[in-house]
Amino acid sequence: MKKVILLLGLILGICNMGVTAFAEESLVEVLIKTRSETGQIHEGTEAITLEVYDLTEWRIKRASDEKTDMNYIMDTYPTKENLATFVQTEQLRKISQAPHSVDAQGEVTLSLPRYQNNQDAAYLILSLGETGKYHMVPIVIYLPQRLTDTLTEADKLEITCKYRELTVTPPTSEPPPSSEPPPSTTTTTTTTKS
Repeated sequence: MKKVILLLGLILGICNMGVTAFAEESLVEVLIKTRSETGQIHEGTEAITLEVYDLTEWRIKRASDEKTDMNYIMDTYPTKENLATFVQTEQLRKISQAPHSVDAQGEVTLSLPRYQNNQDAAYLILSLGETGKYHMVPIVIYLPQRLTDTLTEADKLEITCKYRELTVTPPTSEPPPSSEPPPSTTTTTTTTKS
């Protein structure tokens, strides 16, 4: 009996190692650098956080490529408010409930599943917390990513963020036109007979 229990324990241990190895193989490590290669920090982006959304179903519906879909998102939803509407309308699921914080070097490392619902995964990464005139451009990742000039899938990706400068409309010296007529400047006199 002890031999059977020992044998079952050994089999379960081997199976568990196989499942763990499979789960680790199905993850892609993504390093996101929020600073340029020279270490430049865009004012107001020092403490941003990142939210990751599952874009897989949307990708399948579009049946397009990563670059085309990235351009579509940037052109159609150019502001944070528009992107929030997109996330809500498409009912995109957050990958983790808490936003991912940037470390002291301005980097975030994520481990993202290679597949979502047995499909090639796609992700939308949005930033939060910009306080200046620069906002991070959304990141779109379609998996698999291939190593240059090969069919080998990359299990590690490195992405350097891009930023868009918001244009601020300067205030005008004239008050904005009102839809109501201006107040009357004439006075009315009432006379009474005695």
